[in-house]
Amino acid sequence: MAGAASTLSVDVRCGLASSAAGGDAQMLLRQADSALQIARRGSEAMVEWDAEVAAQHRHRWPSRSSCAALDERSFTLVYQPVIDLRTGVVRRVEHLRAGQKRSAGGGPDVFVPLAERLGRIVQLTTHVLDLAVAEVAAVLDVPSA
Repeated sequence: MAGAASTLSVDVRCGLASSAAGGDAQMLLRQADSALQIARRGSEAMVEWDAEVAAQHRHRWPSRSSCAALDERSFTLVYQPVIDLRTGVVRRVEHLRAGQKRSAGGGPDVFVPLAERLGRIVQLTTHVLDLAVAEVAAVLDVPSA
């Protein structure tokens, strides 16, 4: 197909935030990132973070305590037993979810996407695994190293 014309289609999405509402650089980056995510999901090429956008998307917006929980590694784990229904014996326990010690920060639906957006999902996963191993060791009365 020598000489055939090629077409390249480009779609641009942009998320903006300004310091007019106050906040530090990290807050501005989170607001701009949230605006970009909203633009990507919608039909607008550009979304500017403001009070109206914040109110409409409050359930998706990470709170300061969610961000602090990632920094402080302040999570607890919740488990559920897997029971053999024929015998009633607990066969194993599986990790159900990780939750913040401070309830104001939200649940996994808030802090897991936050960790992903901030590039800290590996840090969160490592912390959750460390907690799980320590808790299992404590239940089994295994001495710590």
